Amino acid sequence: MIEQRDPPKVPRFTGARPLVLAGGVAALVGLVVLVVGFVVAPSRTFAAYLTAFSAFAAIGLGALAFLLITHAMGAKWPIVVRRQTEALATSLFLLALIFVPLLFGLDELYLWSRVDEVELPHHVALAIEKKRAYLDGRFFVVRSVIFFALWLIPLGLLLAWSRRLDSEASLLLKTRSRLLASAFLPFVGLALTFAAFDWLMSLQPDWYSSMFGVYYFASGFLPAIAAITLMTERLEHSGWLGRLLNDSHYYALGRLLFAFVVFWAYITFFQFFIIWMANKPEEVSWYIPRFASPWAGLAIFLVFAHFVVPFLLLLPYRRKRQPRPLALIGAWILVVHYLHVHWIVIPSFPDAAPIHWVDFGALLFVGGAVIAFVSWRLQGRFLFPAADPDLIRALEYRSV
Repeated sequence: MIEQRDPPKVPRFTGARPLVLAGGVAALVGLVVLVVGFVVAPSRTFAAYLTAFSAFAAIGLGALAFLLITHAMGAKWPIVVRRQTEALATSLFLLALIFVPLLFGLDELYLWSRVDEVELPHHVALAIEKKRAYLDGRFFVVRSVIFFALWLIPLGLLLAWSRRLDSEASLLLKTRSRLLASAFLPFVGLALTFAAFDWLMSLQPDWYSSMFGVYYFASGFLPAIAAITLMTERLEHSGWLGRLLNDSHYYALGRLLFAFVVFWAYITFFQFFIIWMANKPEEVSWYIPRFASPWAGLAIFLVFAHFVVPFLLLLPYRRKRQPRPLALIGAWILVVHYLHVHWIVIPSFPDAAPIHWVDFGALLFVGGAVIAFVSWRLQGRFLFPAADPDLIRALEYRSV
């Protein structure tokens, strides 16, 4: 135990009820739509469900990665957004349950799961046969359990130790958190990579990209930072953060947003560029439907909406210090993130309608449930770890 200056008094957050109620109602409406969809259009409904799940899982995993990285680094300023980061990461507990229905739709989603029931082009059947030991339904389930275990075990421990830092100023807890995060980061990254292979890349089993795991990580880390920024600005605007943050904290978040807008563009472009340059039929097969009608328009839109617009908006120095513009940019990134995942998933199904009413049902169900759960996790909590020995330094953070 150590002595420290008394931290500023911050009330417990008690404003979650409207968000929990709104999220719960949205989830209930979405569930009704999904039930109807599973009856009348099961294949398209499973595709929409996978899209919504993958979009929100990417955000949860991005938040978990950010939480682990900041603990491993011993970074100080992220302490002021730790509660928001933890709440987003805890959505993975809920998403583990939301994932379960997908296990009953493997035959609807994945060609490799029903290869004996459909007539496939020779090269697709050959690719599946070569990967048969890996593309197996039972092994798929086992791997998914391992993925969630590798994510939820360190997350659960970090959350338990973080809660103790509300009342116990312990350097031992911080050391434990740093060692645990450092040890689990490689395994969390590997699990994320192979989850991307399993859940998304194997939708077209004849296609592969060694960059796809990084691509999925980049697609999740950016909206995770955007969500943290949006949550922080809304909480401060409502008075729950006691106006203890300064423009340097927002500048730190703005720099991350800017950096990972560029990182996403870099990974996305070079995956495309390397495949385009090689021009191998087994590699370009993923891009052909996504750059053909009716998906070409969305592909062009993503170039501008996911990169050009946020890049130009975040480029000015002063913009990255302004809470409201950063929050609006964060909200824009979150919307575009879902459209990006939609562009990744739905074209894998040649006969699927680009836009279907079940898409809205899946988005309402998963999104509403996640918003309600994340808000509920924040209810009654201090929005800063009140006894963290480094809290004062985090609040006094300044950057030029």
